[in-house]
Amino acid sequence: HERTDGSGFPLKIHHAKITLLSSVLIVADHFISLMIDFKFDLKKKPEIMATLETIHSKGGMKKAYEALALILGD
Repeated sequence: HERTDGSGFPLKIHHAKITLLSSVLIVADHFISLMIDFKFDLKKKPEIMATLETIHSKGGMKKAYEALALILGD
């Protein structure tokens, strides 16, 4: 529930204090949430990835996003 910008719940910690493993979970969860919002329309994947890249652009979150992009071929 934590977010890159420190607006998350319950601790409101920012990216520098979130572990890499937690970052992977957060980015993956956000990806799935966006896929659900877009009803799993694969044509929307570039838009989803752009959103993730913008939001998760620091620290471990950036590394987690880059790993997801690599896995998905982006």
